[in-house]
Amino acid sequence: MTPMLLLAATLSTAEAKDPVQIRPQSVENFDMNIAGGSFDVEVSAQRTGWLPIKLKELDYSIMVAGQEFASDTVEYDGMWIGRKEATTIPIHVEFNMAQALSVGLAAMGGKKLRVRVKGTADARVLFFPVTVKFNERID
Repeated sequence: MTPMLLLAATLSTAEAKDPVQIRPQSVENFDMNIAGGSFDVEVSAQRTGWLPIKLKELDYSIMVAGQEFASDTVEYDGMWIGRKEATTIPIHVEFNMAQALSVGLAAMGGKKLRVRVKGTADARVLFFPVTVKFNERID
């Protein structure tokens, strides 16, 4: 019984902060043509504690200049999240010409074209499920 109490105390202490930090890092591979285009958003996931964590699912929305460009739910087969080095998760975004034009008009109006990634990550700490919300901007 004592090991279970110790485990419960450890997990409740670990829950004081999110066990995983999800942060967008960069926009890569921008490509545009007459029908639209695409780009990749590199997102990093890193453990904040010493317990092993597996990523199960990532539910995200990619916003550019306040407009949603993409949203999806991606399931992972227990991707291990690193502690010393962040685990990189690429997200491929495709957009159409209407989205590109509205962002172009926003840019002409002086609005900064910031990319924001928001959503939730479902993971497992040992065998306990955790959900971490994230809402970060790429500067």
